[in-house]
Amino acid sequence: MDVQTLNNMDSVFKKEEVPLFIAQFWQQRAALAEREVDSLKEQLAATVKRAQLADEADGGSDSQRRSATERQLASKDNEICQLVEDVQRLQSQLSELENQSVCQRAKLEEELSQKSSIIQRLEAIIEQQKDYEELKKEFS
Repeated sequence: MDVQTLNNMDSVFKKEEVPLFIAQFWQQRAALAEREVDSLKEQLAATVKRAQLADEADGGSDSQRRSATERQLASKDNEICQLVEDVQRLQSQLSELENQSVCQRAKLEEELSQKSSIIQRLEAIIEQQKDYEELKKEFS
């Protein structure tokens, strides 16, 4: 074989090798891309799972917080009901005491009126006694 033929054959091989190299390059690139996609899918699945676990944990926390808040509200409602009952009871007692006070005042005013009447009568008697004593002195 002569040099010219070898060069031609070399040129043909190079021309045929280029598409072969390009095809191999794209195959390798596709394989790498597939591996990277698989890796990213695994990472995404792991991230989603962690997020779900975190949501479940937060959901439990929210549920616990909600439950604690509901217990506090129930406690406050009970306390409010108790205070309302206490206020009603105290208002009833106050009303009763006011009625008793009004009755007692009326009774005391009546007693005062009676005592004042007695005092006036006694003063009149004393005045009559003075007049009697003066007359007695005059006649003696």
